[in-house]
Amino acid sequence: MIRLRPWMLVTALSVFSANPVFATDYAVGTCKPGLKSFTTISAAVAAAPAGSTVYVCPGTYAEQVEISQPLSLVGLSSGQSDQAIIAAPSGMKANTTTAAGSPLAAQVLVTTGPVNIKRITVDGSANGLDGSVQLAGIYFGSGASGDIAGVTTRNQLNGGDGVGIFVENGDAESDIVTIADSSIHDFDFVGLWLNGNVNATVQRSFVNGSNAGGFAYAVLVAYPDNRTVATIKNNVVTGPGSNLDAQGITVNTASATVNSNTLTNWYYGLVDFGPASYMFNSTRDSKIAFNMGVPGGSFQSNSMLQSFVAVDFNCNSGTVSGNTINDASFAMYLSAPGPDPSNTLANVATIQNGGCGTAARPARSSTAFNVNGQSLKQALRGGKP
Repeated sequence: MIRLRPWMLVTALSVFSANPVFATDYAVGTCKPGLKSFTTISAAVAAAPAGSTVYVCPGTYAEQVEISQPLSLVGLSSGQSDQAIIAAPSGMKANTTTAAGSPLAAQVLVTTGPVNIKRITVDGSANGLDGSVQLAGIYFGSGASGDIAGVTTRNQLNGGDGVGIFVENGDAESDIVTIADSSIHDFDFVGLWLNGNVNATVQRSFVNGSNAGGFAYAVLVAYPDNRTVATIKNNVVTGPGSNLDAQGITVNTASATVNSNTLTNWYYGLVDFGPASYMFNSTRDSKIAFNMGVPGGSFQSNSMLQSFVAVDFNCNSGTVSGNTINDASFAMYLSAPGPDPSNTLANVATIQNGGCGTAARPARSSTAFNVNGQSLKQALRGGKP
């Protein structure tokens, strides 16, 4: 027989009093009759204590969801369906602001962490917005952290201002976010946007920019002060074709590694403002496979097939070695140093174009992000809305 000593009883009562609500499981819909059920996701996450799991039955839920306590939001299979859809409601409106102060309408707004979102589709169809505010399928704001896995975002279309997944942090303490095994498509500005003091890993995901406009990005790491730490690996990134300035993976932080990604059909495949590190990537059918926007980048052991320009140095210097280039009009463009002999070339019309005199065209400025109160898009468009 186990006896409870008086101090043990007092301790147990104190713990219970300090933590009167315990994490538990909840359901949205009727597919889990053993759990307390809600008809909307918003009601379930509002009622769930920290650490709970909210399971979402297959169906369509037209609402803007705000998650302000740590929990997991998980889609379920039931019958012949495995699709829990968060759809844009009628009358969708801005429910937060970005770190730069711009109004943002987020379909799923996360303000804390850790929050894990799994097996959920976020559909921005018929969002009713006119481009006066930004649209994001999933938005992790300052102070938010967690995992996004097995998620689909689609139809974030908003007059050139739609983002599939937007992760940013303006706080001093870094947020840790992992995005994996997800599908991001039918956006018209950015598929996946990392910004600010974020430590992010993006892996094994598919980003399809077929609806992207001229100023559009599949993956954009956009903060210029090197607070963003990013690992982008083993993703497939498909583009919209020859749209001027459409970019596959654009990195604007030195603390980034971009490895083993496959990029197809972008005007710019990889754009470096870090300088960052790029290895074992494959680009196919790009106007410019790799654009070196600043000195010091490392571009090694990559494969570039069918491009007008394989590596555009913009008269910068960096490590470009061990790459395979096949079917290009120019292997090295605006290249001040001579080509590294460790690169393997085949079917290249011109191996090197120096042309780095006073008339050489300038590289894009990495300081053009979020300046003078302009949004990123305005800055990149020279101030145009």
